[in-house]
Amino acid sequence: MRLVLGGKARELYQSLDTVLDSKPPPAAANKPGTAAATTFIDVLSALLREVAMAVEQDEQAITSTFGAAAFLDVVVGVQAECDSQGLRMLQRFVEARRVAQHVNVS
Repeated sequence: MRLVLGGKARELYQSLDTVLDSKPPPAAANKPGTAAATTFIDVLSALLREVAMAVEQDEQAITSTFGAAAFLDVVVGVQAECDSQGLRMLQRFVEARRVAQHVNVS
């Protein structure tokens, strides 16, 4: 399950890269309401949706076959993968929005 989630997360990240690489300069792309401004929301929402769907779909099979403790282990592993992939997407957000430059301006 963790490998499948990782694969889907990589697809989402690649789609994020594609959108960001094809957009106008960051000053124009970062305005609220633009496609680039909502891209991060869409990608992170899709990642969390994938986690929820994976856990929901496999809960009964894992619990009945391996027990509740094994299911908890699976959820912990999936959460770790989600954290890792989500952090990667947030780092891309920081780069695209040039957050460090805006913070260091003052």
